[in-house]
Amino acid sequence: MVFSVISFTKTGYELSKTIKNKITNPNNSDKVLCFVKCEALKEEELYVSEDIGTWAKERFDNKDAVIFIGSTGITVRAISDSVKNKMTDSPVIVIDEAGKFVIPLLSGHMGGANDISLKLAKAIEACPVITTATDLEDKWAVDVFARENKLDVLNKDKIKKVSAKSLEGKNVRLVLPDFAFGSDDVIVTDKSYNSIDEVLDIYKFDKDNLPLVLSPKEYVLGIGCKKGKLKTEIESAVSDILEKAGIGINQIAYIASIDLKKDEEGILDFADQNRIEFLTYTSDELLLTEGDFSESEFVKEKTGVGNVCERAAVKACRYGGELVCKKSVYDGITLALARRKWKLENF
Repeated sequence: MVFSVISFTKTGYELSKTIKNKITNPNNSDKVLCFVKCEALKEEELYVSEDIGTWAKERFDNKDAVIFIGSTGITVRAISDSVKNKMTDSPVIVIDEAGKFVIPLLSGHMGGANDISLKLAKAIEACPVITTATDLEDKWAVDVFARENKLDVLNKDKIKKVSAKSLEGKNVRLVLPDFAFGSDDVIVTDKSYNSIDEVLDIYKFDKDNLPLVLSPKEYVLGIGCKKGKLKTEIESAVSDILEKAGIGINQIAYIASIDLKKDEEGILDFADQNRIEFLTYTSDELLLTEGDFSESEFVKEKTGVGNVCERAAVKACRYGGELVCKKSVYDGITLALARRKWKLENF
């Protein structure tokens, strides 16, 4: 994940560098960018000359985790034009200049701002200020449940009703679409759907009394690419294969590749922007993956395995799966799609 930290004073800038030093390590792909908007520091590489709202919009477009070192007032004004959708908004965190408090301000659950705040608070020995009701009351949160179990929320407007029931201490029922349900239950479909309209077309539910509907992310995108491929190039290739397969990006649970690509910036940026977990495997692990794969001697010579995208896609299915789109080649990028057997893991 990319953490875009912005400060407004010399003191704040020093804290941003401390954060970078504390949470950056060789064992993860997190990247910390220390921006500063302070006239006295305009010689710094990431000095922000444009207005803060424009800067924030760029970070939101990239789906960065955005960390403001300063007041909540500055933060709210900066992000006001960028806040659109709780399912896709960037996580936003505020830290005071003294480094005493870390406050998740936006996208606490789906964007992971609460978890990020706990991580930051531990790193700089600060106090996390969590305000989400289900967290404070230690109650079950359906959006966290969906994120942890790779479920897509098809009608986010119903989350509030389910959360209210949980906060009241009442049990929340998870039901399959074929079972009788109430408007405050949660339907978990047995296959992947791209939108709530697809569910309504098949099951003929009453749209006005529909409960929250969660749909499993059934697909895995396997990828291989030449070094240095840009996010925009990967984005174009992925859009094409998804269109051919008739599925949406919201139905992808994982992106998978060989460990040689674990630091490939274009893939990491694409995965971050779409909030998709990126998994990598060694050539030995990929060789042990069973299936009927197309093989390339050239790829084998370079990576130790004759096919990366197909094998990685199947390997990442975890509980079993099969290829639904074999290797497609896009100017130095190879993609494959597998459908995985979905399993409820965190409940």
